[in-house]
Amino acid sequence: MDFRKAVFCTALILALAGCGGLPDEPPGALSTPKPERLSDQLFMIPFARDDRGCVLYQVRTPRPTRDRTIYWRIGPGHFSDDPSAARCV
Repeated sequence: MDFRKAVFCTALILALAGCGGLPDEPPGALSTPKPERLSDQLFMIPFARDDRGCVLYQVRTPRPTRDRTIYWRIGPGHFSDDPSAARCV
């Protein structure tokens, strides 16, 4: 019984150690950016962050596209290719 208790406590401590909090991010930055659907076949996919911590997006569609423009989110459902317009929201 003591062995099981020790294993359980060790596992619990290790599991809780992974919940140390969120990494430091700029105010207003998305902590977990998710793809945003703009229409049935148009999605903005997050792929990185810039040096300010703003999320960078690219357009994705089911059909092949050559558009590799980098976009910044300026509001829910609104994007711009101008980095100065980004509000890191």
